[in-house]
Amino acid sequence: MVFIDDLDRCLPEKALELLESIKLFLDLEGYLFLLGVDREVVEQGINYHYRFYEKGSGKEEYKQEARTPKIRIISPTDYLDKMIQMPFELPPMEPILKRQFIETLLGESAYQNEAALIEAGIGENPRSLTRFVNFLAFMGRLAEKLKGKIPAEAEDPGRPKNFQELLDQYFTPHFYVKWAIIVFRFRPEHDKIKNTWKHLIDLQSSAGLRLDEIMSEDEQTKAKEKGVLLPEPLRNVLAMGNPFPEEPWLIRKFIHLAAAVKVAAAANTDQAEEKRAARPGQRTPPAIGDMVKIPRGPFLYGDYKKQANIDQDFEIDVYPVTDGQYREFIKAGGYREDQLWSKEGIAWRNANATEPEYWWHEKRNNDDYPVVDVSYYEAEAYAAWVGKRLPSEEEWEKAARGDNGLIYPWGDEFDPKKCNTTESGGKGPTPVTEYPDGASTYGCYDMAGNVWEWTKSNHPATIKAKVLRSGAWHDSRGFARCAYRNGKNPNYRTNDVGFRCARTVK
Repeated sequence: MVFIDDLDRCLPEKALELLESIKLFLDLEGYLFLLGVDREVVEQGINYHYRFYEKGSGKEEYKQEARTPKIRIISPTDYLDKMIQMPFELPPMEPILKRQFIETLLGESAYQNEAALIEAGIGENPRSLTRFVNFLAFMGRLAEKLKGKIPAEAEDPGRPKNFQELLDQYFTPHFYVKWAIIVFRFRPEHDKIKNTWKHLIDLQSSAGLRLDEIMSEDEQTKAKEKGVLLPEPLRNVLAMGNPFPEEPWLIRKFIHLAAAVKVAAAANTDQAEEKRAARPGQRTPPAIGDMVKIPRGPFLYGDYKKQANIDQDFEIDVYPVTDGQYREFIKAGGYREDQLWSKEGIAWRNANATEPEYWWHEKRNNDDYPVVDVSYYEAEAYAAWVGKRLPSEEEWEKAARGDNGLIYPWGDEFDPKKCNTTESGGKGPTPVTEYPDGASTYGCYDMAGNVWEWTKSNHPATIKAKVLRSGAWHDSRGFARCAYRNGKNPNYRTNDVGFRCARTVK
């Protein structure tokens, strides 16, 4: 007896290749082959293999291309039926067995009383449950370390006076489980929470509503089809136990905790695995709001590539801050919160601004475009609002060019297909995800062209100016070099200047 399992872990085209190889041995006398295979993976593999041919409506399909022989396209069902003599599909785990399985995984840990919450939030797949419990245990250990370090940290502007009481009440196993479920299984909602902490409060409010009291059955059906209703598992999780408080500082600590775990939540969901398998060879781009860790240490800096050193590990935004992210700062009253602004920033704000320049323009309604027309003071205040800061120019440059002094983020040869400059035909800012092939070696995007980015560093020629990096959409390739330095007064605002945020890893 030969048992071949985990074919569902293969990329679709590889699963099909492997099955073709296995078929060569299936007629061996005296052998019984047991195959563990996911029909959907085989279907994706067949669809990928014949992706250049049109699908017909029959059971077996044919396509006659000009000057090519007739190609037979077999359906996934036919393929498996001709190969598998006795199919057997594993039934979903029964509820009582699922609870027992979860309790066994939890053992006598701090989460042993949270089995019902995990049961409500995670699917029936034993592998997913096991991965989640491992993920939870790791995140919980980091949370406890973070909880112990916060009191000793330098006081940040947004920290409430009762922060210790909040930590004692909410940095607990129950809330670790709730937060871990959101990060692990509901990545889109987690991404929205990263952009605005109030989204978590909105989710909790929605979870507490009885749909039959506010919507008819037809309206509920249509809403589910459009995907505008909360997934039932997430609704159940948020409705169980105590809710998260409406306290931005605390929720941002949970957001920071998820980033510190450094586990791509998309890789921890069956849905994300299927999506990656359906797009062989493509790299899943990071989400807006994600950060990447840059290690401390030496790197080649400046036009003459002198050795410089970064003393501490830090994280930096993968993308520049977008209109969508900045809009949440405005909606939350960021321009009215003095504790977010420097003394100079308050004076400038009171005389000049309640929002970025030209914010009313229709082009500012695109959530994935970099926010522009913001002064240094506005960038600094936004960074404080999300619990971050602006990067130094040295940090920015290391994130852009790596350790070995690349001229451009992707290498030493300029490529107009990898950035938004005049050579690319730039006529204005583009979405921050527009040029995925232009990412730096550390995984940062849009660090050549598109928009200039504020840093916290003073310009060496005059301390009244702040350094900007990156070049912009109307600049030529020379300005897009990682080492090129620009400088402007902190009150400078124009449609080619934005920013990204950073924070020190402690």
